[in-house]
Amino acid sequence: MRNIFSLWGMIFFLFFAVSDGFPAEKEPTERGPVERSLADLEPVERKGLRPLVRAAATPKKPALKSDGGPSPVIAVVNGREITLEMVADHLRALPVEVGVTALERRKQFLDRLVQTELLYQEALRRKLDLSERVQSRLRLARRGIVIQELVDRLPDWIGPPDEKAMLRYYRNNRKKFKRKASARISIIVLVSEKEARETLGELRGGASFEEVARRRSIFKSSGRRGGKLGVVRRGEVDVNLEKAIFSLPIGKESEPIETPAGWQIVRVSERREDADFAFDEVKDEVRNIISRKRRERAFNALLDKLRLESKTVTYPERLK
Repeated sequence: MRNIFSLWGMIFFLFFAVSDGFPAEKEPTERGPVERSLADLEPVERKGLRPLVRAAATPKKPALKSDGGPSPVIAVVNGREITLEMVADHLRALPVEVGVTALERRKQFLDRLVQTELLYQEALRRKLDLSERVQSRLRLARRGIVIQELVDRLPDWIGPPDEKAMLRYYRNNRKKFKRKASARISIIVLVSEKEARETLGELRGGASFEEVARRRSIFKSSGRRGGKLGVVRRGEVDVNLEKAIFSLPIGKESEPIETPAGWQIVRVSERREDADFAFDEVKDEVRNIISRKRRERAFNALLDKLRLESKTVTYPERLK
């Protein structure tokens, strides 16, 4: 549809999230290493995104911080300085969560900046920026960035929802704000029913659930924690296991249960039934839902207005 709102954030997320820093698929053509790396960057450029670091053939004066002092240099690539101010400029274009994730992996993030700078400098050295193909893509990229800026400013024009609107939406959509039944469980997972029966015998003979889980469970991660798996919600686990979880008395071990993961013995230490979330618990979610719907309506209304006011003639038959 017109889901332009999250397009750029998703592209940036893919760029940072993949382990090697670039999209995995490559064009099956015979190219040298530099050309192949540049080809990998094409999907990012094609969506109208600027390179992560602006580059130039010759060094420039150090960038200034907002207080007037020089911005710290974090890398120098062939005489070209990459500063914190330049990084901040580009991080501002990212969704907050993506920028935080990128900075948490600082060395990898810095390596990507240097790699991008090297590739950009090489592209300039080969005068690829002057080719008609690149110029055409840059013109399209500029259009995309300006359009995105228009869309990003829609919330400023429509304003945030007020308390009355949020409360009204919450009351009219209570089914959307249900807390699913949940339980805090511990498990022991065995290979066979025979082992499960033997284990249950130990437990009913007075053995500690935690000690038996550490010794016998084939799920080593939970076994090391004495069988503690944490909180599960209705609909998240095997149906046979779920029946036991939401019917067992608190603190009592279940009979052995066959599941795709093996034979399991489960114990419930805490349980919460289905319930409505209170308004204050979901207030931020309600605000986001209403804001998103308003943005979409404003976006559609703007498009309808522009179409109505424009003088447009199309010739689809000429597209051959």
